[in-house]
Amino acid sequence: MRRNGFGAPHRTLEARLAAVLCYLFWMMGGIIMLTVERKSRFVRFHALQSILFGAVVVVTLVAFTLAGLPRITSILGLVAVGVWLFLIYRAALGEWFHLPGLGWLAERNA
Repeated sequence: MRRNGFGAPHRTLEARLAAVLCYLFWMMGGIIMLTVERKSRFVRFHALQSILFGAVVVVTLVAFTLAGLPRITSILGLVAVGVWLFLIYRAALGEWFHLPGLGWLAERNA
């Protein structure tokens, strides 16, 4: 596989756009792309990672909200948005960026 000057593999525009769409609509984008895409492991990986990331974020934010910790919930929400934007950026570059724990699980099942 060819690599560009930044060490990222070249991916087609369609695959990169599909990977971005996985994240763009949070878990729904991942679910839709996972059901539509059958061939590209790259897109399926990002779809699964998007679903897993969204689920972890929702469960974490609900848990901290129910625990009565609004400041921590707000901070975690901002961090989640930052990670989400970073994932969109890396998918747009055509990279297989793995979140700790979740990335391994997503790649294994892609």
